[in-house]
Amino acid sequence: MGNEPNAAEKVLMLLNAFLPDNCPRGTTELCKEVKMRPATVSRLLSILRLHDFVEQDVDRKYRLGYATGMLGKAVNASRTARQLEVIHVHLLGLNRALGENVHFELLSGRNVIRAILVPGSKPVHVTAKTGEWVDINASAGGKAVLAFMAPDQLEAMVKAHPVLRAFTGNTIRDWNTLKRQLAQIKQSGIAYDQVEYMEGICAVGVPAFDSSGTVLGAVVVPVPVDRAAIISAKKTKDLLKVTAAKITEDLKDLP
Repeated sequence: MGNEPNAAEKVLMLLNAFLPDNCPRGTTELCKEVKMRPATVSRLLSILRLHDFVEQDVDRKYRLGYATGMLGKAVNASRTARQLEVIHVHLLGLNRALGENVHFELLSGRNVIRAILVPGSKPVHVTAKTGEWVDINASAGGKAVLAFMAPDQLEAMVKAHPVLRAFTGNTIRDWNTLKRQLAQIKQSGIAYDQVEYMEGICAVGVPAFDSSGTVLGAVVVPVPVDRAAIISAKKTKDLLKVTAAKITEDLKDLP
């Protein structure tokens, strides 16, 4: 009797039975997997279905439902918020060292967004807003992210963005040319926007990685073209690489 799982444990065992693929499962199959009586499994499934944690298809088989998906989204949102807190601390240090705008451009699904912006202290600096999408073929951060994606990830991005938009006369508009540049970026660890995204603006970006080693986003420094020498300076490149490495190291310990 002492080894009998309690009600909460039974619910968790039943939900876990749908992992990792969430394939439809019938009551008999679930009973065998969780080693519970049919009456118990049926009762728990009814309760879970009532609260949208499971749903039933036309074949009367069950799969995880809407509510479990929302829990997953909440976990991801919370984790992303914790990641951005860690990243922001390091961006402040880079900002103090350079006096320029410092951004973190974050991979979000099949897009890249400007998630953090620390404004520069110089009288003239690049105007930007957080939460904006940045085009992957023209921005330094977008290219830094693409260069360090796994091949299947990159091909998914190609399918999601079959047409590459032009922003200036320097914008790369075809994937073959872009992929050749991505190979160079992966070798050097640094991506550039040479007046490709906005007229009068250039930028440099370096990738950062999450605890699994997957590319998360990029640390980016954009500057007006009259200060373009800053982004190619050894000091700037070294500071960017050190900052990205510190971010990656700190994210390894993030729960």
